[in-house]
Amino acid sequence: TSYVFAGEKKYDAHSPVASAKFNSMEFSLNSGNTTTAMNISDLKVSMITSPTSVGTSEGSIIPKEYALLQNYPNPFNPSTKIAYDVPKSAMVKITIFDLLGREVVKLVDGIHEAGSFSTQWNASNAGSGVYFYRIEATNSDGSAGFSAVKKLMLLK
Repeated sequence: TSYVFAGEKKYDAHSPVASAKFNSMEFSLNSGNTTTAMNISDLKVSMITSPTSVGTSEGSIIPKEYALLQNYPNPFNPSTKIAYDVPKSAMVKITIFDLLGREVVKLVDGIHEAGSFSTQWNASNAGSGVYFYRIEATNSDGSAGFSAVKKLMLLK
């Protein structure tokens, strides 16, 4: 069995996101003595990039709402990635707490423009156990902010 993809693309300079416009695309599936083909005409494909570091909002997609995503990997040893979304300019803090509610480390503390972000926690100096991370965002325009807490586990 084999798959074939072919097409002629033309870039659309007037699109708000990186995109390519294809005049046509052809797909075919070859299996034994038969070939099944499909042709699609006038197809527009949008390409979206994902951000990879704190303080940088890559791509042109702005999140619609605040979000604090589950860290990955979880459980982890010794470091983990925490991703979050900020829909408008805001003062953002992300803090790690132990089970007793004591602050372990502040990972993020600054103004962010709208975008998707991530930060890394290297817990090499922390002991095994359950921790919590909290995001606190205060909108720059004075409107209501956002707060959320998630649990993570360090296994050594």
